[in-house]
Amino acid sequence: MRDSIPADHQHLRLLPDHSDTQTFDLIAEARIISEALKASRRKIQVFLVAVLSIVVVVGTLMYVVEGEEHGFVDIPTSIYWAIVTLTTVGYGDLSPKDRDGEIALR
Repeated sequence: MRDSIPADHQHLRLLPDHSDTQTFDLIAEARIISEALKASRRKIQVFLVAVLSIVVVVGTLMYVVEGEEHGFVDIPTSIYWAIVTLTTVGYGDLSPKDRDGEIALR
């Protein structure tokens, strides 16, 4: 089949050559994933609300404990720090400098 591609359509060789059965397999697998996500919707929502609550509480706590002199200039910045810390990205642009801030994390 690939040898029958006209010269002006040679760029189509970059596209994957899926057969119909492979496409139907992918659709079936996507449907399975979709059903699993729908079945777990409530658990996912509870998890996201819990994570969001923790991030807001910890971010606010760090704003109160560390304060503006240590880079936690406002609550949204402190929540940003909590998200970065929770996701283990840890850019290093904000970190607790005060002993109380370090103790609050433990």
